[in-house]
Amino acid sequence: IMMDRNGMSAATTAQSFEMFNTGLGMSMAESRQAVQELGSLAKTLGMIPEELAQSFKSASKDLAKYGKDAPKQFAKIARAAKATGASIEELLSITSKLDTFEGAATAAGKLNAMLGVQINSTELLLADEEKKIQILKDSVRQSGRSWQSLNRFEKQAIASAAGIEDMALANRLFGGSAAEYQKYQKELKASQEKEAMLKKAREDNVLVQQRLMATMEN
Repeated sequence: IMMDRNGMSAATTAQSFEMFNTGLGMSMAESRQAVQELGSLAKTLGMIPEELAQSFKSASKDLAKYGKDAPKQFAKIARAAKATGASIEELLSITSKLDTFEGAATAAGKLNAMLGVQINSTELLLADEEKKIQILKDSVRQSGRSWQSLNRFEKQAIASAAGIEDMALANRLFGGSAAEYQKYQKELKASQEKEAMLKKAREDNVLVQQRLMATMEN
């Protein structure tokens, strides 16, 4: 299959463009930019662009509520997935349960009781997907304990309170330190922005050369 300069097949690029344009209400120019940024994000995360585009398609049912801001929210949760070692789909399966008043209030109440912390259920509800993950990770740190110091029953109870059934996923989410998570997130974001700038510079250079060739031919 031939791949375009974004590392995607023509079919995937067309589907992504259509999703941005008609599904999220983005203009033609905004949709083209979003497709390019998806390719840059894949390179930053060390992922295959084709696979990341499919992940965005799957995630769009959860992120379409953000409208034109959906690609930015996807980039944030994708970086969170890379930082925690979880998949994008796994993190969205957690955050989707916290996207209702009942779900956020139940999780906050249980975690507050178990860990002796003060998670604000309204803040948890209104937070975007990446922020929800950060709040969950911070809850263990704010308790003054580490995930590694907890016994298996405590870990299972905390995972259950957070709506996580897979303990392997819970270990990946809560196992790393919050400081390392935030540091890695910032590094990924900076790398993505740098890659986007370099890509734009390369494309601008190609455009200049094309115009120069056209001028010489005339």
